[in-house]
Amino acid sequence: MATVAEGEIFSLSPDSDASEPVFITIDELVLGIDTQLMLDNIYYLSDDIGIRAAGSENEILAQNYIASTLESYGYLAQVSEPIPLHNGLTSRNVWAELPGVNAEIILIGAHYDSKPPSPGASDNGTGVAVVLELARTMVEIVPPYTIRFVFFGAEEIIDGNSDHHHYGSRFLAEDAELRERLHSMTSVDMVGVGTALWIDNMRFADDGWRSHLYSVGSELGYPVMTGETRSWSDHEAFEFKGVPVAWVHWRYDSNYHQATDTPDRIDPGLLAMTTELMLRGILGIDGDTSVQCTDSGNLFAF
Repeated sequence: MATVAEGEIFSLSPDSDASEPVFITIDELVLGIDTQLMLDNIYYLSDDIGIRAAGSENEILAQNYIASTLESYGYLAQVSEPIPLHNGLTSRNVWAELPGVNAEIILIGAHYDSKPPSPGASDNGTGVAVVLELARTMVEIVPPYTIRFVFFGAEEIIDGNSDHHHYGSRFLAEDAELRERLHSMTSVDMVGVGTALWIDNMRFADDGWRSHLYSVGSELGYPVMTGETRSWSDHEAFEFKGVPVAWVHWRYDSNYHQATDTPDRIDPGLLAMTTELMLRGILGIDGDTSVQCTDSGNLFAF
C-alpha cells in the first residue's frame, strides 16, 4: 500500500472493492500525528479556560470542551454521573470508546483538572492533548483491542487531606463490570516537559503492560526510565484493584503545580514521542505492523 504523506487525505479508491478489508500501516498513522493540534488544545485548556480546580466552573468548561472535541472527531462522548468531592462539590469523568477486534478494553486516561494556582498546561493539559490526539488518529481504524479514552476529573488533592484526590479514577475503578473487561490501563500525566520518559507503576499488579510499553520506548530509542513506585497519578486506583497499569510521564518539571505551568514551555517533540509510543504500543501489541480500516469508505485527513 502506498505511503500516506503528511497533510494528505487517505481514502478508498472509487474502484476499490468495498467488500475487501483495507489496511493502513502503523507507520502511516504515526505520520498523521498533529503536534500543532495538541498544542492548540493545551493552550485552550490553560489559557482560555485557565485554572481548573476540581468541581469548579472551569473544570466543567474543560469537561464540555473535551466532550465536544471527541464529538467533532466522530465519537459518542459520554459523561459520568456526578462524583461527590469532600468539599461538597462534584466532578465528572468524560469518555469515548473505539470498538476493537477484541472486546477486552485498553483504557487510556488523563486527568483534566489542575491544582490552583496552576493553569495546568503541563499538568495535565499535555496528557489530555495526547489522549485526544490518540482518539483522533485512531478513529477510522479497528484496533486489536477495544480502546476507551477516559478524561478523569478531580485528580489533584482538593484540600489539606492527603487522601482527597484521584476522585475520578477511584470512582471508575470501582466498576467491577468494567474491570472484568480491562486488558490494561495507562495514565498519561505530564508529558510535555522533561528529559526522561518514565514508564512506571507501583509493581502492585501484573507488570506486563508497563514492561511492554517500556520495550516499545526502548526500541524507538527514547530516553526511557523505570523503577520508581509512586501512586501519584490515576493508575493508582486501578493497580490496587489488580489491573495491569502503566504511568507514562516526562520528568522533571520544576513548574509543577505553579502559576508558571504555562503552555509556552511545552515541547511539541515530547508530545509527538508520547503519542507515537502509545500508538505503537496499542496497535502493535500482537506484533502487527498494520491495522484494518473501518468500512466508512473515507479515512480522516492527516
